Amino acid sequence: MHPKHAPQATPQQASRSSRVLAPVTNQGTRRDEDEMIPGSIAEWPRSDTERLAVTIGDYQGKRFASVRIFYRDHEGAWRPSTKGTSVRRRELRGVIEALEQAERELSGGDR
Repeated sequence: MHPKHAPQATPQQASRSSRVLAPVTNQGTRRDEDEMIPGSIAEWPRSDTERLAVTIGDYQGKRFASVRIFYRDHEGAWRPSTKGTSVRRRELRGVIEALEQAERELSGGDR
């Protein structure tokens, strides 16, 4: 997903829950001193020391998407936690559809 297509909270969603946050993207919506997580295409702050990030990576010559919590280490660098998962390309469409279904169910069927 291109950063400009990263999921965004609608005004109605944002008013329903203070936990719905617009993502931080590579397009510079974050302050300059806050670096992006390497390979990140979208990020959502969870706290000052945690971010939820969607990243693209490679492992053993295969590309994958990952949804993972990152944390700041004692030197201030972003590190991946064990909280998250990687998704193979062939699984991606199904995962997206399932997340869209979850969004509909969590918002009472409204889109």
